[in-house]
Amino acid sequence: MKKTNLLLLSLLLISCGRVAQEPVVRNFTFEEQTVIPFSTNQNVDKMVRAATIVVVPEREDVQDLDFRPLDGATSLEWQDLYTNLSYSEFLPKEFTLDMPIEEKILGASEIVMAAGSIRDQYLRRLSELEVEFSLKQDEARDYEDNAGLTDLPCYYKSRPRRGSPYICRFEKSRSEGYSRSKRFYSCENWSLFTLEEEQENHTSYSKYAEITSKCESFKAEMDKVNTLIQARKMTRLSAENVVLDLLLETEKVGDL
Repeated sequence: MKKTNLLLLSLLLISCGRVAQEPVVRNFTFEEQTVIPFSTNQNVDKMVRAATIVVVPEREDVQDLDFRPLDGATSLEWQDLYTNLSYSEFLPKEFTLDMPIEEKILGASEIVMAAGSIRDQYLRRLSELEVEFSLKQDEARDYEDNAGLTDLPCYYKSRPRRGSPYICRFEKSRSEGYSRSKRFYSCENWSLFTLEEEQENHTSYSKYAEITSKCESFKAEMDKVNTLIQARKMTRLSAENVVLDLLLETEKVGDL
């Protein structure tokens, strides 16, 4: 089990237990297979790098296991995995000493397989979401280039604190202190463009309101996709840590 741990931790692969015995089959003739060598200076598809290898545990790995993961320090990761599995109600929530060995080995195997499955499933979904996010970014940039954001000047009295909005007027007024000017080039910083009172009556207000609405829409769409991306990444990590947790518990039992 310790050798298995070293392999799992160094390669970030999900695994548990021992290598399965070589199957016995009838003799067939196959085309000769070759292994293509590669090194660290070659490009490897990220789908291959992040794929999951799953090996189920054997009976002796779990027969003395007494483990209640939903009550432990890693409970949030177990809950994250179970929340994202549509069939989590069929997976064991604990392993007790009086649990039948067949039920234990089946439950442990199901958890390992479920964790591996959701990691690979979410990896494919992440690729799709990242493409979607990139397309929305491109759409926002195209809008910024053609909507005339820089046509609207902001005249302000004093520079606000970093990250705070500018209080703007559309026209310069030296007598009232609105003499400094600034222009906003992207939707990302458009939220810093706020207006002094009564600017709604200015002819530029309708364009300002249109740009504000459009930029907020782009931001909401990208935030929604990015939230899904981060959630999928977190669940993939939770699934990996769940199997690591289970693996470490079985090793503790084996070392007793």
